[in-house]
Amino acid sequence: MPRDCKVALMATVLVVDDRVTNRAVLSRLAAAADADAEVHAFADPREAIAWAAEHTPDLVVTDFKMPHMDGAEFTRNFRKADRGDRRAGP
Repeated sequence: MPRDCKVALMATVLVVDDRVTNRAVLSRLAAAADADAEVHAFADPREAIAWAAEHTPDLVVTDFKMPHMDGAEFTRNFRKADRGDRRAGP
């Protein structure tokens, strides 16, 4: 591959926060940091865990106090999510 050829790597960001304003702000920050970033935002941590079973984000940003499960429990469940052969999450 020639030296001047750049390979675009799209970052995948997972945002989990029950507040719509926080999700919007965090999503915009991720997009501002990397215009090519693919941002997936969830209000319900259970839905984010289901998504994470099929995908491996490069960055995860989570609220600590949420309904259904707190940020620490979300992180434990995220780490346990079955991702098959893909690289391990954070």
